[in-house]
Amino acid sequence: MYINKWATNVAAIFLQICGGLCYTFSLYSPALKEAFNFTQPQLETLGSCLVSGGYFAWIPGLTYDYLRHHHKFGPRLIGAWGCLNHFIGFFMVWLAAKGYVDLPYWLLAAFALLGSSAVVFLDSAAIVTCMKNFPNERGNVGGTLKSYLGVSASLASSIYLGAYQPDGLSFLLFVAVLPLFVAVLTVPLLNHVPYIEEAEVDHGRWYMSTGSRFLATYAVAGAIVFYQLITASISEVHPYTMSQQRGIMIGVLLLLFLVLLTPIGSGGLKSRPAPLPATEDNSWRDDGGEDVESAQLLRNAGDQSAPANAGDQSKNGGRLQNNEGGMPEYTLPQCLVSLNYWMLWSALMVGMGAGFTMLNNLGQMVEALGGRREGQGIYVLLFTTLNTVGRMVGGYVPERLLHARGTPRTIFAVVASLMTCLAALLSAFTNLRWLLACAMMLGFVFGWHWSLMPVLTSELFGLHHFASNHAVMHLAPTVGGFLCSALLAGNVYDIRGTSHGDPYGTCYGRDCYRLSYLVIAGMAGLQSFASYWLFLRTREVYREEYKRLCRFEQETHAGNESAEQHSSR
Repeated sequence: MYINKWATNVAAIFLQICGGLCYTFSLYSPALKEAFNFTQPQLETLGSCLVSGGYFAWIPGLTYDYLRHHHKFGPRLIGAWGCLNHFIGFFMVWLAAKGYVDLPYWLLAAFALLGSSAVVFLDSAAIVTCMKNFPNERGNVGGTLKSYLGVSASLASSIYLGAYQPDGLSFLLFVAVLPLFVAVLTVPLLNHVPYIEEAEVDHGRWYMSTGSRFLATYAVAGAIVFYQLITASISEVHPYTMSQQRGIMIGVLLLLFLVLLTPIGSGGLKSRPAPLPATEDNSWRDDGGEDVESAQLLRNAGDQSAPANAGDQSKNGGRLQNNEGGMPEYTLPQCLVSLNYWMLWSALMVGMGAGFTMLNNLGQMVEALGGRREGQGIYVLLFTTLNTVGRMVGGYVPERLLHARGTPRTIFAVVASLMTCLAALLSAFTNLRWLLACAMMLGFVFGWHWSLMPVLTSELFGLHHFASNHAVMHLAPTVGGFLCSALLAGNVYDIRGTSHGDPYGTCYGRDCYRLSYLVIAGMAGLQSFASYWLFLRTREVYREEYKRLCRFEQETHAGNESAEQHSSR
């Protein structure tokens, strides 16, 4: 028995939220510093270990692809593995902080790395499985799941403020244990359903369309963002009491649980295949119900790759593998020698590197431009809010335009590069008054990149080896953050601070980050040309994809009419 795709989608959302718990370090870092008597560099090193999970993305990626024919066991193994890594890593840090075990610093950092690796395991289990379940709604899959990953830290902050403040170590225990409970409820619901479900075809009065369900999922995420933005803005001028914080926490959790309603009317927990007719040569499903490779509609909409550029052949990997529709599939070695792959990789590296530079240095930027470091809260709040909005827009808008007009999704990579260039230029010459606008703009395009990354990878290089291809693509933001934020911005800041005569290297003035953002703007400007070249090279891909989507919609509509006529008899 397969589990309903929409139950799997809800499970994936909650796993993404658990993955985002890795980004709550600032909430309990003061407690860790006090418990271990850390210096600031020691604390920052431990913090960097807790957000370095991207380096391990290849492990779940390769494992998922190796088990890709196990439609139930594969996703569930990766999801459970990620939750277990999270628990062991964070629980051992908590035990050491409470004094129950004595760990050397290097071993503490190793457990922190283990805990941080959970985010890529959970991301693979969620994104890859849902992308395979909804191959015609890849933008919406990427947009919704990345949106909930984006709001996860905000949700955790509300729980901390409403239930744990100021006990950071108790909150750390909550962070460690929560994914275990979530795993028990959600991991059994993960599976790749290799056929079209009834709810995807029958849009009668008891069903919403697939697009409407995704829109409802977006709406819940948007409501959470709006709720958090309003309550946080009020707290800036009127601090809440503990009981008020608890009420705010309950409110945001009630909003989150609305996403549990999205599977209603989709056919129940058990997956129900659509009653589409078989072709003369093939049956709709094989006897074991394990694959969809017969009727033309199902061939086009099942676990197939999106088209890749047929002209971008591997130089040493032989011929590209083709599915029954004639579209090429890229293996990971073929991706690694593909020009298209590296153009996309570099676009993500630059765009996300710019976002990490702003996010990681907002406190120092506020101080350098004459503001109070304590006043950075509103800047971080608006950056993260627009980050989530960017994830939603970057998923929904390209998907609708592709379905309606056949607009290639790669054109949005060009737009994202141009927006990054403009935002970086403005940041290079900004003052404190305009820093808020720069933070919002970079936050928006940062989120846009996060939504584009998995979708473009699946469309240009296929779904068959998507997990491993996406895993290597996932290194782009990690490398970009290190190069742009730590290496470039960090060193430029220290050099400018020393030149200003401060013995501690503290920098004040507009020039503290100017050179860094000018370099990033130049990189983004050059990348916009590379992204445009990628757009030109893949236009035919999306022309064929648009035709395929039109055929799918026509045939599902015909299937729906046939079902209605049959029921009327």
